[in-house]
Amino acid sequence: MPVASPQYPDYLYWFHYANASLLSWSIVSWITGMALGPDSNSPLLPALRQRLDRHLEMVENRLSQVDYFAGAEFTAADIMMHFPFGTMKAFYDLGFDNRPNIKAWLARISERPGYQRGMKAAGHEQDPVLQGNTSRVIGLDSSA
Repeated sequence: MPVASPQYPDYLYWFHYANASLLSWSIVSWITGMALGPDSNSPLLPALRQRLDRHLEMVENRLSQVDYFAGAEFTAADIMMHFPFGTMKAFYDLGFDNRPNIKAWLARISERPGYQRGMKAAGHEQDPVLQGNTSRVIGLDSSA
């Protein structure tokens, strides 16, 4: 993405948003949930979930306006944003099943020839995240 491009500010924003904001809140929610346990009555868990849901809503809204995070073109911002929704789902599911724009964006990425070659190189015929089988993403599925 050239610096002179009108989409450069969006590219830069979403490129850094992935790790600086979305992933950090995802990890805080994940680790806190593990530390407190599934039966915890702590008010911290719903508060964290609410904060994470605000992030997801912002992402969903962005993808309702454009095909890719920087606009009409696939960029490194999309690669960076893929991790919280792709590989990270094997560890912590952000809960985007009711977010059609995020799901459509993931489907668009998975249709790209380079992405398909990468999936095949990793031993997948299709993207396991789109299939709902994230255990194979990180090798947890012993039936494979």
